[in-house]
Amino acid sequence: MTIATHWRALATSALGCALSGSALAADRAQTLSIGYDLLAPILALAILAFWNRRLRGRITEKTSALEHALQQAQQARQESEEARDRLAATLGAIPDLLFEFDTAGHYLDVYCTRDALLAAPRETLVGRAVQDVLPPPAADTVLSALAAAAATGSDYGRTIELSLPDGTHWFELAVTRKQGSPGSAPELILLSRDVSERHQAAIDLRRYRDRLEEEVAQRTAALAAANEEQQALFDVATAGIVLLKERIIVRCNRRMDVLFGYAPGEQIGQSTRIWYPDDETFAAVGRDVYAQIRDGGTDRREQEVVRKDGSRFWVRMTGHAIESSDLSKGMVGIIEDITEGRRLEERLRTSQERLTLAMEASTDGLWDWNIETGETYYTPAYFRMLGYDPADFADRTVN
Repeated sequence: MTIATHWRALATSALGCALSGSALAADRAQTLSIGYDLLAPILALAILAFWNRRLRGRITEKTSALEHALQQAQQARQESEEARDRLAATLGAIPDLLFEFDTAGHYLDVYCTRDALLAAPRETLVGRAVQDVLPPPAADTVLSALAAAAATGSDYGRTIELSLPDGTHWFELAVTRKQGSPGSAPELILLSRDVSERHQAAIDLRRYRDRLEEEVAQRTAALAAANEEQQALFDVATAGIVLLKERIIVRCNRRMDVLFGYAPGEQIGQSTRIWYPDDETFAAVGRDVYAQIRDGGTDRREQEVVRKDGSRFWVRMTGHAIESSDLSKGMVGIIEDITEGRRLEERLRTSQERLTLAMEASTDGLWDWNIETGETYYTPAYFRMLGYDPADFADRTVN
């Protein structure tokens, strides 16, 4: 059945039987039949136009989606190329060598800008085991670093030594485990940095330090020998020698301990107050000594001092500042026991006084001529014998 026949049957049924019994009804039925014959193609065309329009819309929609997907693909491709270019630029800027390994130590890929630092040509490395490329000590170190990174995620600080055509190089290794898809075999990224200059600098520094330590040891030994010689001279001196700072005994020789009756080193760290009979004498001597040495002078004095056991004796003190502009650096003192000399001087003075009294009481005229100086001494009796008044020759010497 055609579409026109179908529509004609539907229309005839809808109009009813009223039209079928008369001529008018027949005419109308004929007119309707013709109209339906014309309507059928129109409806068919409308339906085709409707489906065509929907088809074109779907085609346009699909085409737009396809174009959008194509644009996204092109953008993704461009971004991928840009990322690849950035990565290539980054790798090109890094002076280090970058390798990809599997856990067994096989080279998977190589990135470097200095082929001269490779142990073998780049094109021969991929697929080979590291122990077939590097010498055993270096290969063992690399394998240990790879194993550590595979277990913990990373490993840093190991160094290897390689002999290359331009000389020996040292490399510092940094290894990290590469993130892969679940279930895939782990891969490792190894970064090898040439630290030859730093390593050589460390070697040079160590050699310099060793040489410096040797020189210091030699100079220390020489200084110790000089100190021993100085100490020997210091201790053999017949006078006491002392180094004072703020009137505190810093160092003294053995003679100082003997003079004052102390055990060796017992005076070190004590104040010089222990030498004086009382505080007044201690303070007075300090004022006089520092007033003299403050201007660069040397203080000399004869002073009665006290031994550890309380006995007193006379000494000749000589003191001089190490640096007069900075008395905190201390002063050096020399102390000599003059007790016996003062006793002899006292005896001599007594003898001279007695001799003078005896000669003045005598009636004999005596004279003494010093041939070296040309001076002549005459007793008072000698002047009186010649008729002179001895008072006119008070010094009783004649040149």
